[in-house]
Amino acid sequence: MRGLLATFFIGFAGLTALLVGPFLLLGLVVAVDVTFGHVWGFVALGGAFAISTLAMLTFSRFADRRTSLLSLDTSRLPRDLLYCRRCGRPSTVGVVACAACGSTAFALAASPSHAQQSGQTRWERWLRLDRRAGR
Repeated sequence: MRGLLATFFIGFAGLTALLVGPFLLLGLVVAVDVTFGHVWGFVALGGAFAISTLAMLTFSRFADRRTSLLSLDTSRLPRDLLYCRRCGRPSTVGVVACAACGSTAFALAASPSHAQQSGQTRWERWLRLDRRAGR
């Protein structure tokens, strides 16, 4: 967890360098403008932006390198499943309604009563139909 927080703060430091850097260098830019003229003042302003951008890129690449070392890959995790509260059928997270019964109520785990009757829909249980008996 400390590695993740440190990586976050390194990335935040890059963003801060990009946003605050030119303002920190503004005194130098004004001094160049007063001493050498407006053209060199604009060159100094461009240099201040370039220095801030390079600092941001350096911090960001360092944070990316640290993030890749943390192995936050979630592709090996099991799929997220939701279970219909009415019929108990599993469905994926993005589904709005159950494909079997049309219910919009989902739960994170199947209820024990639905686990025993996993082969039947709500209507088959209501009508007491048994597929195995051929009725």
